[in-house]
Order: sequence, then structure tokens, then C-alpha cells
Amino acid sequence: MAAGLGYKEFTTGDVLTAADANGYLASQVVMVFADAAARTSAIASPQEGMISYLKDTNVTQYYSGSAWVAVGAASGLTLITTLSPSGVTEVTADSIFTSTYENYLIEIALDQTANSVLFAQLRSGGSNLTSATYTYDTVGGAAATGQTTWEISANTGGACTLVNSLTLFRPQLASATFGVGSRMASGDNSAQQYGYINTSAAAYDGIRIAGSSGNITGKIRVYGLGN
Repeated sequence: MAAGLGYKEFTTGDVLTAADANGYLASQVVMVFADAAARTSAIASPQEGMISYLKDTNVTQYYSGSAWVAVGAASGLTLITTLSPSGVTEVTADSIFTSTYENYLIEIALDQTANSVLFAQLRSGGSNLTSATYTYDTVGGAAATGQTTWEISANTGGACTLVNSLTLFRPQLASATFGVGSRMASGDNSAQQYGYINTSAAAYDGIRIAGSSGNITGKIRVYGLGN
């Protein structure tokens, strides 16, 4: 695709060439795509300064010359996606960890089945990481090593509302991934802090969150943390 040519004021009688249309018009509009994958398919070689809008995440991004960056994302939090599970056993989100951000915050507010453990898995290309490479630990608890998932909540009481805040460090890089979090569950009126590490030196673009039994309903929001 042609690089943007800046600004040109056309007058009556001017010939609109293909180069003009590509450089002054097509390369400088806000292009709308269903998602990042559709954009990548349509624009093989993005040019610095291009602007696009992604309908699945409601995010406007510009191309910096090396990566698509959310407009106004120099610092703070940028909402990437909102998931709204309703009476399901699990929820997955793909293509949310990209080169735009190094670290991510996931805010979870769910109604959870009694005595259900909430756990997470990293995903890549639509598939869960099922290798036994997770180690997680909770404050006051014993570390669990060689796991295929990591625990982000253990509710020992009745059906409850769970609030969870999870920070992921470098999931999209081909290196070990770290995470820390905290949660509060109304079922047993308990709070918990935890940490985890995935020793698999691979890059991941998504996450799966599920309960050990029953269904989950609520909201999960994923934010990119300003670099």
C-alpha cells in the first residue's frame, strides 16, 4: 500500500491519478476492520501514520512504523476487549496480546458456582497451552508445580460473586510469562493473593478462564498497560 503523501487541495479540472487516490485518500482515511487479523490480511505492508479502527475491540490505532499502537496509549490503561460470559463453563479470548503492549491487566467480576476453583491457561493460535509448565503459589499456601493451568481463585463456600485482578507480564514474548493477582469471594468471605510463572519460552496471544465445575457469568475486561 502507498505511503501517505500529506495534504493536497484539489481544484476544478485537476486529474485524480491512481497515485493521488492511493497517497492522498486511501492511505489517510480511518480504515475499519472486523479485527486485527482482517487488517493484517488486507494490509501486507502498513505505512507509518496509517490509522485503523477495530470493530471487535472498539480501538483506534495508528501504525508507528513498526507496530499498531492504540491512539492515546502512551501511558495508563487502554481497554482491549470486554468479555461477557453468561452461564458458560469457560471463556476464551484470542489475539489480545500483541506487540503493542508488553504487560496486561485483566479485571474479572464473575458469579461463580459453589466450591468451584477458577483457573486460567494461556493460548496461542486458538489453542490452549496444555503442557505442565505452570507453577503457582498463594500467600499462606503451598506452591503447586508442574501444572497444566494456574489457579486464580479457590472458593470454598456457596455460590458467590468473585472479583479478581490479574496482571500478566510479557505473555506475547517468547520467554517465560509471569503473573500476580488478588481476589475476593463472597462465598467464603475470603481474600487471596497469588503469583504464577509459566516456564515455557513461547509467545502467547490469548487466555482461557474457566471454573472447575458449574458455570460462570459476569464481565472480564482486558487492558493493555502503557509502556
